[in-house]
Amino acid sequence: MTGSSEFGPRGELGRHSVTLARYILLDRCGAGSVGVVFRGYDPQLDRQVAIKLLRAHRRSRRRESLLLYEAQAMAQISHPNVIGVYDVGSYDEEDLGRGSSEELGLLGIPSCGVFVVMELIEGWDLREWLVAKRRDWREIVEVFTAAGRGLVAAHEVNLAHRDFKPTNVRVSRDGRVCVLDFGLARSEEGAPGGRKGDGRLAGEGARSGEGARSRDEPQVEAQLLRASARRRRIVGTPLYMAPEQHRGEDAGVLADQYSFGVALYEALARAEPFRGKLEEIAAAKHLSAWPEPEDSGDAPARLWAAIQRCMSVDPNARFPSMAVALEEVEACLVPRRRYTLSFVLGGLLCVGVGVGLARARLLDPLEDPCAGGEARVARVWSDAARGRVESGLRASGARYADTTWTVVAAEIDEYGAAWVRQHRTACEASRLHGEQSEASLDLRMACLDSRLRELDLLIETLAEADADVVENAVEAVHALSPVERCEDLDALGERAARARTPEERARLARAHDRLSEAKISESAGRYERTLMICDALEAEAEAAGDRALLGAALLRRAAALEGRGGFEAAREALLEAGAAGEAGRDDAVVADAWIRMVWVVGVELARTAEGEIWRRLAEAALERLGADPLREVELLHNRAGLENAHGDHEAAFVDYERALEIQLRLFGEHDPVVARTLNHIANVLINMRRYDEAERYAERSLHMRAASLGAEHPLVAACYNNIAVIRRRQRRPLDALDSVQRAMAIVGGSGTRLEVVSLLISRDIYSDLERDEERREQLTRLLELPADLLPRWDSREGIEAELLQVEAKLAGQGEALPAVPRGFLPR
Repeated sequence: MTGSSEFGPRGELGRHSVTLARYILLDRCGAGSVGVVFRGYDPQLDRQVAIKLLRAHRRSRRRESLLLYEAQAMAQISHPNVIGVYDVGSYDEEDLGRGSSEELGLLGIPSCGVFVVMELIEGWDLREWLVAKRRDWREIVEVFTAAGRGLVAAHEVNLAHRDFKPTNVRVSRDGRVCVLDFGLARSEEGAPGGRKGDGRLAGEGARSGEGARSRDEPQVEAQLLRASARRRRIVGTPLYMAPEQHRGEDAGVLADQYSFGVALYEALARAEPFRGKLEEIAAAKHLSAWPEPEDSGDAPARLWAAIQRCMSVDPNARFPSMAVALEEVEACLVPRRRYTLSFVLGGLLCVGVGVGLARARLLDPLEDPCAGGEARVARVWSDAARGRVESGLRASGARYADTTWTVVAAEIDEYGAAWVRQHRTACEASRLHGEQSEASLDLRMACLDSRLRELDLLIETLAEADADVVENAVEAVHALSPVERCEDLDALGERAARARTPEERARLARAHDRLSEAKISESAGRYERTLMICDALEAEAEAAGDRALLGAALLRRAAALEGRGGFEAAREALLEAGAAGEAGRDDAVVADAWIRMVWVVGVELARTAEGEIWRRLAEAALERLGADPLREVELLHNRAGLENAHGDHEAAFVDYERALEIQLRLFGEHDPVVARTLNHIANVLINMRRYDEAERYAERSLHMRAASLGAEHPLVAACYNNIAVIRRRQRRPLDALDSVQRAMAIVGGSGTRLEVVSLLISRDIYSDLERDEERREQLTRLLELPADLLPRWDSREGIEAELLQVEAKLAGQGEALPAVPRGFLPR
């Protein structure tokens, strides 16, 4: 919205009141270069609203569609610091009730265009709020921080503002701060506004500048900018526009950060950082001369340093995201404990990079430069978020939902605490100890930002939990990307180097957010949704020629296919993922693909010779990648499974034991992978006929899973099945029957692979006990279930033949029928 008093009374329509769709236009509050704003009334919901009408003249259909699209995108943002958009649409004269064209013109109502219906906020725009009285710098920063959170909310849904300025921020009478007009600046046209330095410039955005510009020729560049500004019509407000906007280039989220910096500078210094005509402002910005404020408003040096970085000419030199910029600005509000230097002044102060940092700490010793981590986690994992997750899990009706909620809450708490520790460690390494550069800090903070977004995605998924999500909830929390990997500057640097422009970084950031969404969906058991996300990601990667992104998307596809039992399809996806990773020189993708291949091919598909080839390739990929304990232990675990499938049970036992020892050290005994490995060791010991030891491992896995997942969780049934097999081999059929019946009490009637396994074990036990009626019931139920749920050593034909044999025996005709071929009987 434009104009400084859009919501103030400007004149009653009175008898001229006009309707638009279901809305009644009451007062005209203000007008700008692109349209007019009315106070309106929604009789259906009995509330007052603000209605902005955007003129359609001189606008093409494509641009009107774009405006509609962006307004609809804005409507998807639900955040206290973003004005609520209730409705949006296009209209023409037929949709306006009461009033001729002449009357509409007199009232300033465009006869056709786009309308946006928003919440009505009584209060002031930010410029009015600033001039109403002299404000303390802390008060100003608090309001700007709130507005910044609105920008972050928009950026998280890939929406840039493109015209952030004080008149596009509202401060309500109760202190609420809201940002207006996201995304609308790019597609609006009109003449410049009346206020110097605050008029909206109109027109078509020009294409990007012609090639690279030398930083060694600022004067020549300034002259070119003056000339180009005369030729072009650029969208934005001159004072607040980023240099790239002046050049007519596409403006993204980093341009919003620049505008935020200019507005905060102006508010604190009570003066504009740049003055003059458009071309003079553009030239001044490009000359990289920091406009030192005459009046700092008592704001600390650290705050001015943050503003200076936001206003960097080169977008690459700004903070990597608005969230990181906001964290630095907000940290200036939180003086905490006194920091002392851990070295003697004089001798050690001359160690290069440490000097500036040490001086900064001495100048402002009461500040905690690394505060803010707890607050950022609290905004994601708030009391409200906890309530939504608890309600979502309990509403599923799963019998183990209470346990799931307790464990999930504790694990998210721990993940949040680990995030805060990493945040502080990264910050202190740069800001206090001088061990890392600001560029390294940016890389680590951008990585931590992505982890926090992933956590937010998981929280939203859990809040809308269905049965599959509840079943997988604990494992999904444990599958969150480890925050410890944000310490790996080599890997982070390699990823950052793949994006050479701000636009490319923005594209990759969006893609990696979508990868996180796919990962969360897959780990939560939403396999079909995962595959849909992967379809879009793979198409995007192909179009951009981004082989590394393609490989990462294919890895997620493979995981979803494996999750639903499609092992052949998963193998193909892994093969393509590894090839794409090789082409894109992404060693992590290659290693992940070949490590997973060992299990999918060697264990699930029982192709042990081929699995051995993938094991060798996986080891080579890990060697090239360098030390990586998480991937190394996964490969060790998968190698043990391959050895067991190949019949080398002694080697499998040794490798599983080594994997278990490392997993306990890395993850702790409550992690689901530990219980899984215990179960696999039990299987190996069964093959080695060491049944007493096998039972101990299986029971240990059972107790872990019952405690962390709930006694009626399906994975607990898998443990009962293992124990039943062990007790059957120990010739304890009644004990075995008790165990498998406990499993059936959990998974009976579920139609899942676990139910099939329980039925096959029950069949074998009833056969041992010669209880043919019950055996027939198990066989009959097996034939009701899909054949693809059967393990590879059983077949539908074999079960049908066995059922015929049992029925013949029950009918007293057992001797009259041929024996079932041995290959069809369970092993």
